Amino acid sequence: MIIRPPLTRILLVDDDPVFLGRAHQALDPFARLQTVSNGCAALQTLSQWQPDVVLFDLLLNDLDGFTFLEIINRSGLERRPFILCTTDGRGADTRIRPLPNWDVGTLVRSSSIVQLRTAVLQAARCQDPAVQRHITA
Repeated sequence: MIIRPPLTRILLVDDDPVFLGRAHQALDPFARLQTVSNGCAALQTLSQWQPDVVLFDLLLNDLDGFTFLEIINRSGLERRPFILCTTDGRGADTRIRPLPNWDVGTLVRSSSIVQLRTAVLQAARCQDPAVQRHITA
């Protein structure tokens, strides 16, 4: 009998159908995905579902990514997901505010499917909340 590890739970927050298509192609075989198109829907989903990784566009259409991060930080989640922000690549690491005791990384939107998959699966394996890690593809 083959014992398979549980699928990684990933919340995708983006309104770009091209990026979402690439993300689904990269992650569907390895993950249980939930997709929402804005920050408010993501916050509602986070209150009901505990993903291992939140992959979100830093430039959300209803609230900016920094506000999104601050709301998540104040929300008192029982279990903190790894936060992986998608950016256009210019100054990506300097544009996210480190959250105390959170794991946060960046992913360039134009990353290949292999890079996207690698970054998300690496983020899902990150279990040390005392260390600020930057996973950049």
